[in-house]
Parts: sequence; C-alpha cells; structure tokens
Amino acid sequence: LLIDEGQVTVNGEVETQRRKKIRDGDVIQLGDEILQVTLAP
Repeated sequence: LLIDEGQVTVNGEVETQRRKKIRDGDVIQLGDEILQVTLAP
C-alpha cells in the first residue's frame, strides 16, 4: 500500500493512518498525483 511505503501526504505531512478525516481544503498527494479536497455547494 502507498501508506505503508510513506507515499501519501496530507497537507505536506506523511500520513500513516489508514483512516484519516479529510476536510475541505486539504491537499493530498498519492505518489505523483496531487488532489485538493473541495466540498460541493
């Protein structure tokens, strides 16, 4: 898993939790892919 390999970051910090509460505005990096969380109106 990407988490076990240290390839997942949330807001620039390596994430080790398999379950993490993600909030509006969080930036998640999964390997080479970067995602920004935006709540739908």
